[in-house]
Amino acid sequence: MHRRHGEHGIREMRKHLAWYSRGIPGAAAFRGRLVGVRTLAELREAVERFF
Repeated sequence: MHRRHGEHGIREMRKHLAWYSRGIPGAAAFRGRLVGVRTLAELREAVERFF
């Protein structure tokens, strides 16, 4: 998604990840971290730490 949509793709992935993580213990903190994600590397790091 990032290759095709660039930075807009990161915003879209944040939205989908926030929805996908609902109901999982610790998801509120994860979604809080997603708000500050600006790069693909930051997004990957947040996902790897949570999942």
